[in-house]
Amino acid sequence: MRTGISVREDALTRSRWIAYFLVALLLGPAATLGQSAEFLQAYDRYSEMIAEGRYQEAIPVAAGIIELGESELGPSHPNLAAMLNNLAGLHDALGHATEAEPLYQRALAIQENALGLEHPDVATNLENYAALFRATGRSAEAAEMDARAKAIRMKQPKDI
Repeated sequence: MRTGISVREDALTRSRWIAYFLVALLLGPAATLGQSAEFLQAYDRYSEMIAEGRYQEAIPVAAGIIELGESELGPSHPNLAAMLNNLAGLHDALGHATEAEPLYQRALAIQENALGLEHPDVATNLENYAALFRATGRSAEAAEMDARAKAIRMKQPKDI
């Protein structure tokens, strides 16, 4: 179990990630338009595993999707960043902070370069990354990420 968070916070984190993956399943097809049949089959297999709660088994499938995404989209495409963020979230939800952090870093770098420093997707990645920092006791770094994400969110138009 992770250190630095209570059992309640850990349960909330798990619930948040389950909700996050369900949203990813719903939004996934939009991100896969124009992809190869191999990519789509792998994505379907990954989605099925996540829906069934087979997170550990989904890791190598997600890594394969990233490899396909890199070859089909290129190493700096925003959809690749979303795939990296999903895999980072999967590792994070399973308590694999060491594996999650470089994935969050790479996804953030791609998003900042491709979408700009104030894009809502950048804020989402910053929030996810901050949660990892909090879970690993790195509260100062988490606070920096949260502050950046909040600043981005404050600049976004408000829904009516």
